[in-house]
Amino acid sequence: MKETRGKILDVAEKLFAADGYSATPVRRIIEAAGVNISAVNYYFGDKESLFIEVLKRRFSEIEKDRFDRLQRHISGRAPENPTVEGIVRAFLEPLSGRLGDNTQPPKMLIRAFSEKQELKERLKKELFSDTRRVFGDAFQKALPHIPPLEVQWRFQFLISSMCGTLHTMDNVETFLGVPIDSEAMIDQLIWFVLNGIKTQES
Repeated sequence: MKETRGKILDVAEKLFAADGYSATPVRRIIEAAGVNISAVNYYFGDKESLFIEVLKRRFSEIEKDRFDRLQRHISGRAPENPTVEGIVRAFLEPLSGRLGDNTQPPKMLIRAFSEKQELKERLKKELFSDTRRVFGDAFQKALPHIPPLEVQWRFQFLISSMCGTLHTMDNVETFLGVPIDSEAMIDQLIWFVLNGIKTQES
């Protein structure tokens, strides 16, 4: 039974990555996986839940990496507060090496965000609510003299910058005329958001 569930996830991931959420009907998934519709309904319930499980399976690795990096940074700084740079790096560096093509989960996620608003809200809630809370609290500790609402705005702009960068990667690569090195790109993004978040710290 686990093999059937895993096979459906593998096939669904390839099809969602190739054509996007909206353009991938469940019928194509079950035909490619060699299963019937009852198997999809049994394991996932519906197409939206299947898509979320595809992303959860991949993003669990990224989110664990984020939390581990953040915890190491906080532990290494104790009893002092964490630094903005340490938090930003913990949040963004796990994306390095995971941006090679459209099958990579971050790019699949950003594409899905533009396809269906209801799906976007569910993904944010089910995949990233803990991340927003934990990293938001860390930023507040790093910037205790800045009002909480302003700190959250700065965190939101970090997220927006990340999403915009992922969404336009292919266009940037075409514009530059050279393949994008994901590690170098993340370093540039870190530099950019650090200057925004740390502005007027005191």
